Amino acid sequence: MELDDLEETNDRFSKLSIKDKKRNYEREKKVLWNYLQKRRKTTIQIISSDTDFAELRRLVSSEYTHRFGKAYQMYLDGNWPDASAIINECIEQNPLDGPAMTLLRIMNNGGGVAPSNWKGYRALTSK
Repeated sequence: MELDDLEETNDRFSKLSIKDKKRNYEREKKVLWNYLQKRRKTTIQIISSDTDFAELRRLVSSEYTHRFGKAYQMYLDGNWPDASAIINECIEQNPLDGPAMTLLRIMNNGGGVAPSNWKGYRALTSK
């Protein structure tokens, strides 16, 4: 994917001061985290409604998106062995897919098996 192929998106907070931008982003993060914890929304629902994410995925085939989505659901459900197998196939098809590589790394770091207390999400330790 070439960056030149991406369309520019509008930052809805562009007219705010940096301090106000940070405050708005922090508020949005708290709302999203609340939705995830209470299972009112899934991660994929949140990501799918993001315009920047949609633009990045515009050039990705629907077959690839479907396979990754299936693997991601398996990951959430704690079926890490099957999720890893599908993610490996995705990476073979698209070796530069950062989300796929990150997801595989997380599962591999956990020994390829979801923790016994797995709740379908993990704490983010870094940006």
